[in-house]
Amino acid sequence: MSAPEPSFVDRSTARRLLGDIGNTTLHALINAGRLKRVKLGAKTLITMESIRALAESLEDE
Repeated sequence: MSAPEPSFVDRSTARRLLGDIGNTTLHALINAGRLKRVKLGAKTLITMESIRALAESLEDE
């Protein structure tokens, strides 16, 4: 049985999942509202839901 998909990932994992994008692109996507970030203490996490939604929107283009 495989491990369940996490609800949140750290910034480096989000960048890797999106094709090894850079920090600047990641922050631009967050600032544009295309990726949703949450704070957990000092840690910034990106929602997997927003990563999936972004990937699906890119497939539709």
